[in-house]
Amino acid sequence: MWKWLMNPDNQRTLAFVGAGVVGFAALLFQFGIVGPVKKDPPTSSTASPPASSAPQLSNGRTIASAPPASTQSADAGQSSSIVQINGNNNVIER
Repeated sequence: MWKWLMNPDNQRTLAFVGAGVVGFAALLFQFGIVGPVKKDPPTSSTASPPASSAPQLSNGRTIASAPPASTQSADAGQSSSIVQINGNNNVIER
């Protein structure tokens, strides 16, 4: 086996295959298919949902609601735009 490993052609082939395996593993890690195990936080059977009537995000956090400001001002420079919105739970799409 040592003689086979000392052959330069076999070394090039093994280097190519090894680089491919490492690259593939890096892609799996980058896309989150392989990596640290994500542990869910412990749930309690006695926990009750929050009493707040504020809307909730998909991660369970509530959206802080505050009264809209009575006045707003903005300055836009050249080649820029400003969006001013009063209210809560607004979505801006471009």
